[in-house]
Amino acid sequence: FTTALSYHAAALLCSSCLQRNYRTFLLFIYGTSVYIAWTFGVSLGSLFVRHKELAAAAEPATTDSFSSNLWLQTLGQSGAALALMIISFIFFWFVCGLSGFHTWLVATNQTTYENFRYNHNQVPNPYSAGFFRNCASVWCVPVPPSKVQFRAFVDEVQRPPVEMGYPDWSSAAPLSSSSSPVQLNMAELSQQQQQQQQ
Repeated sequence: FTTALSYHAAALLCSSCLQRNYRTFLLFIYGTSVYIAWTFGVSLGSLFVRHKELAAAAEPATTDSFSSNLWLQTLGQSGAALALMIISFIFFWFVCGLSGFHTWLVATNQTTYENFRYNHNQVPNPYSAGFFRNCASVWCVPVPPSKVQFRAFVDEVQRPPVEMGYPDWSSAAPLSSSSSPVQLNMAELSQQQQQQQQ
C-alpha cells in the first residue's frame, strides 16, 4: 500500500504527500468542504434574516413576501452574502468532488495514478483488503518518522568535486577552533588564503 501511495505522490504531486501527510491532506480537503458548506449556509441564512427584517419593517398590508419586491430588496441589500453564496457554490463542487474521490480511493485502496492508469472495473483490485482494512491502513497506522533531521548538527561541509569544474578547496587551511566563520570577516579570510599560497 505504501509503495503504491508513494508512487502516486511522485507521479502526480511531485512530493511525498502520501507517506507522511496523506491523512493531513484528507483532513484538509474534508475541512475545506465543511467550511465551504458552512459559508454557503451562513450566507443563505443571512439572506433570510435580512428578508425577515425587511418584512417586519414593511407595512402590514404588504406582508406577502412572495407578491412584493422584498426578495429583490433583500438581494439588493445583501450583495456580499450573495457573492459568497455564488463563490462557495462554485467551489463546493470542486472541493467536495475531490473529497468524495479521495474517500473512494481510500475505501478501495487505490491511488490516483492507479485509478486513471489501471482500470480495476473488470478485474478485482489486487491491493484491496476490504473496506475496513483499507480505511484502517490510512487512518490507523503510525506516521513514519521523517527522513530529514532538522535538528541534527552538520559535521563536515560537503564540497563539490574538482572534476565538475569547481575549485579545489581541500588544500585550504582549516579555520582555527577559537573562531567561527561567522566571526571572521572577509579581510581575515583573504589574508589566510594569501599566507597559505606563499
